[in-house]
Amino acid sequence: MAPSEKWASEESIPEYTLEEMNVAPLRESIKNQLSRLELEEYESWRLEFARWAFYCGKEPEDYEGFALSSMKNIMSRVDTFAEEVFAREGFTTEFTEEHVNGYWHLLRQQKRDCLIDSMRRLINDVSLVLKHRGISWKIPNSEKTYRKISKESGAGFPDWHTTRELNGLRGAALRLYSVPRQRELTSEKRDRLAARLAQQLEKPKYELTDEDWEGAHSRKIPSLVYASRDVGFRPVEVGNAKMSWLVLDDETDAYFKIPKHEDAKAGKNYWRCFLSDEAARLLKKWKKERATRPEYKGLEEIWLNGRNGNPYNSKSLRDIMLKLQPEAGINPEHRENGWYMIRRGVGTEIGNAEGIHALKAQLRIKRTDTALRYIRTDEPSIRRWLKER
Repeated sequence: MAPSEKWASEESIPEYTLEEMNVAPLRESIKNQLSRLELEEYESWRLEFARWAFYCGKEPEDYEGFALSSMKNIMSRVDTFAEEVFAREGFTTEFTEEHVNGYWHLLRQQKRDCLIDSMRRLINDVSLVLKHRGISWKIPNSEKTYRKISKESGAGFPDWHTTRELNGLRGAALRLYSVPRQRELTSEKRDRLAARLAQQLEKPKYELTDEDWEGAHSRKIPSLVYASRDVGFRPVEVGNAKMSWLVLDDETDAYFKIPKHEDAKAGKNYWRCFLSDEAARLLKKWKKERATRPEYKGLEEIWLNGRNGNPYNSKSLRDIMLKLQPEAGINPEHRENGWYMIRRGVGTEIGNAEGIHALKAQLRIKRTDTALRYIRTDEPSIRRWLKER
């Protein structure tokens, strides 16, 4: 028995439900494509595969599985792959290297405008169907593929959020982290919101408490998103941000005042980074709410990760981004999902609109060559030039 098959044995894996693994129900298009017996077989395979991926699919020998925040995307990608195989070659759950190779070439044809690195992440998730069977796989002509990925990342950034997308993320934060009082909800809407809240808190719906519902209506994440959208926080800066940085006396002249010794880049500069009126109002409300929360007593951090009370980091911020992007109409499968997406977008926006000096000041950048990576010849800038020349 191959190592992956050993770890994938049913005896060693807990019988998680799809809801506990953050896996969506099977989509209707697949149900309509299969016969009754085929559907039963696929659903059985799908549940077994999901349990393996969640329990130990990342590093089988170390019993390390994928995070809840990753499972939804993984299973969506695997379902899309399986649906394509069914349509082209008929039903099977014994997926082969030929199936995955063919799907990779199909992606290259259909998604020519998509970044190679995005396609790589997508196909790596799909290839887990082979890893589940103990079969190792790598991208065909992988050396050439990785050279292209390196070239994509060489000058500037491979991906960033546009102005429209940045504003969409702000709206998504307000919708996702605002929950009406339970008594104001119909039973259907309450059940739908309970499922969303349980997913956010990573606990079953039946374990939700009144405190969970009350805490869901919070300005914490909206204030974080609005502030990041204004000043382009790096992930480490979100974790380091102190209440003493905030100057909110006047909403029309609010800003972060970051002392030199707390500069993320080794204390090189003192920075004053300005906030919009909307961000200032949300931060004032969060400041008032924060004072009532016991986990912040005696601490200076502006935001703490509610799951463990630790400062945010790249991983926990990525988990938030993966929730915000779909709500904002952004397909997370075809885009990067890190918090730097906001910083890159803000930098591009400021650089194109106000020039490199404003960009360096607001994003806390010392070197001009670093700032130049944010300057892009984007479509709105070209159209504005054509009108104003």
